[in-house]
Amino acid sequence: MKEILIKLQNQLIASMIEDLVKEGEIEDFIKFGREEAKKDGMDTEELLKFFDELEEKYCDGIDWDKLFEIVNETTNRECMGFRQDKCIIINNRTLSDDEVEDYMKTETAPIHLDNLNKALESINIKLEFIEASSNPFDLDGFQNFVRFRVVELE
Repeated sequence: MKEILIKLQNQLIASMIEDLVKEGEIEDFIKFGREEAKKDGMDTEELLKFFDELEEKYCDGIDWDKLFEIVNETTNRECMGFRQDKCIIINNRTLSDDEVEDYMKTETAPIHLDNLNKALESINIKLEFIEASSNPFDLDGFQNFVRFRVVELE
């Protein structure tokens, strides 16, 4: 019976960690877990090693929230990140009349890689073009998008 309970507990913890990773909250969880373990005197070598392994596997040092904020401000487009692949997609919707007029005057497209990379320098990141895609079906609100690799600057 004890073995079954341990297996169930491990599956529950694994499921919760997967949810935290998907929601982008794993770094906050690891920080909170370490602080609570120290506060409660439970900061054993085994537990801290567990947090280190989680951090190594799931934390990439990229401030994804700030990245999304800068991309949204720079392009006025929605974006979605894929942390496992370290890439983002930016919605490449049809331009409004005002946007076309602005594009004709400035000759700068709303999704302009040089402008994006200048804005992202503040968080030590750049984007590299991967592909542009237009799908016949909707992917969580993204049908026509541009995909970029997220690269940390050295």
